[in-house]
Amino acid sequence: MENLLELENYFYQNYTKRQKNNIDEYDIPEWPKPLSDKIYSGIIGEVVDFLSNYTEAGKEALLLNFITLFGNYVGKKAWLEVGGDKHYPNLFTILVGSSSTGRKGSSWNIVKKLWSLIDEHFILNNVKNGASSGEGIVYHVRDEILKWDSKKGEYVVVDPGVKDKRMLIFEPEFAEVLRVMKRDGNTLSALLRNAWDGNEVLETLTKNNPVRATFPHISIIGHITFEELKKELTQIEKFNGFANRFLWVCTRRGELLPNPPLLPQEELGKLAQKIKEECLENMPQGLIIKDKEAEGMWAELYKELITERENMEGDTVALINRGEAHILRLSLIYALLDRSSVIKTSHIESAKEIWEYCENSVKFIFGGMSNKYASFEEKILEALREKGPLSQSEIIKLFDNRLNAKQLEKILKKLSERKLITSDTIPTVGRPKKVWKLYN
Repeated sequence: MENLLELENYFYQNYTKRQKNNIDEYDIPEWPKPLSDKIYSGIIGEVVDFLSNYTEAGKEALLLNFITLFGNYVGKKAWLEVGGDKHYPNLFTILVGSSSTGRKGSSWNIVKKLWSLIDEHFILNNVKNGASSGEGIVYHVRDEILKWDSKKGEYVVVDPGVKDKRMLIFEPEFAEVLRVMKRDGNTLSALLRNAWDGNEVLETLTKNNPVRATFPHISIIGHITFEELKKELTQIEKFNGFANRFLWVCTRRGELLPNPPLLPQEELGKLAQKIKEECLENMPQGLIIKDKEAEGMWAELYKELITERENMEGDTVALINRGEAHILRLSLIYALLDRSSVIKTSHIESAKEIWEYCENSVKFIFGGMSNKYASFEEKILEALREKGPLSQSEIIKLFDNRLNAKQLEKILKKLSERKLITSDTIPTVGRPKKVWKLYN
């Protein structure tokens, strides 16, 4: 036993030594870079810029709420095809942020207010929450239910069903949905996977009360904290295709507004009317295809995505390996917002950048975070203020090499989340070196 302990200690010491020697090669993810201005062109830019004046919610959160809601509102009127499969503009979007500073709820509330002026009936009747079972979801978009009437000798309608098959599931406590899915026999995971796929039929196979929904169009907006997500998302859901149907979006407070101005209803109404006139009226319907330039761009991007994923391993791959489909759906939404009957290169470029933000969110979230290193954080900030940009090995030396790579990762990621530091690369004779500096 003593020899075994000595052997374990030997390997641990050598592993720690290798970590110290190679700390600059250890890739610590930072908070995803903000989306560029080109993402906010056209009507999307007008919406996000206007709403940002009246909320502390981040721009990315406002954007994703808006396009997810828009995609659900469109329904199955427009689609694109890949290998015979139809992709509709329904997105599953989860905003992930700290409970007190993420401003997840604020981002949804203000977008909902805008959309209420576009179509209040839709907001009141098509937005649902409390998803706890597959049966419950199907019920809200159910077909009419017939039962045999032995006296009349015919089937009679006992439930008229739901004519409008669009449903936006809003879950401010998405952690509860993940907890519910762990129960034996719960059908929620499988049904949501089928709903994202755009299956023509969703149904429950319960013996006594079978329910069926044809041509449903289901989208999701959910909110969850970093800690809850990592705790409640099981390995099964990571690898069975459930998690990679979602856009995971890191979100945090935007501008500080201690005394936010009142949302001007007249201006909000004008913006709602503009969305109606410039996006929703005479919107293209049916099959949306890529133009020739977009086809060429997509061919190169597709190869790039596949190659990049082949060089990755672990949980991250499982969570992002549906990137091609997400980019195409986002491209479709951008085309529809432009009232374009074809997907153009600009639409793919915007979709690609949004996806990269979501992909980087996944890398940031599932790399681990911690709040246990407050004193270390302050020392790093102080050193950056005094000395300027520092490499990861130089930061380690601030603590006499008492930190290992994993601990350093947690500290730097937390500082990055709080907009206190950012990373940069500087050229060297060999491989470029990553350094960390104060956030401008």
